[in-house]
Amino acid sequence: MVRTIDSEARRRVLADAVWRLIRQGGLEAASVRAVAAETGLSAGSVRHFFATQDELHVFAMEELLRRMTARVEDTLSADAAAGPASPARARARVRAALLDLLPTTAESAADFHAHLQFIVKAVIHRPLEPTARRVHEELQRFYERCLDYLVLTGAARADLDPTAAAGELAVVMDGLVLRRLTAPELLGVERMFDVLDGHLRGLAPAQEAS
Repeated sequence: MVRTIDSEARRRVLADAVWRLIRQGGLEAASVRAVAAETGLSAGSVRHFFATQDELHVFAMEELLRRMTARVEDTLSADAAAGPASPARARARVRAALLDLLPTTAESAADFHAHLQFIVKAVIHRPLEPTARRVHEELQRFYERCLDYLVLTGAARADLDPTAAAGELAVVMDGLVLRRLTAPELLGVERMFDVLDGHLRGLAPAQEAS
């Protein structure tokens, strides 16, 4: 058990080092040698966990997804013990969870820059493609859960198709992320909030939306 705990702790240390390097110099800066230097370990020790740079990048992306998922799950489940949510409260809860998936701060923007580099590289570098696809699939499932929750609480139309609506929400979210990262002067944080709020209002039952 001690060895397992030590191994998991070491992987977390390595993941943090990978993300520091990516934030400083981009995806290619996170090599096995650079991670070893960043953590004060030998390259052989790092290769015990990750034999190649691809493995490092895949692990870093999976760790980012795990952390983001944990964060939005915490947001979505907040106050759940208080009983059924009103439509307004449900929409506010989903809004907060979705904002966790947007680059609204300097720190989150750095994470999303790294995420974008990974996704772009995965288009032409096949070893990364399965992880990139899994990221999209996990986000799709999360969006579907959000929409199911909105329908259940009356915050969205009862006839809403969660799968189709989740795909539309993904397009909105991806567009906001890409525009904010590549042309921040054209899309301020407050404007991102306005666009997301407008989309959520558009899901509401007719009597509420009118």
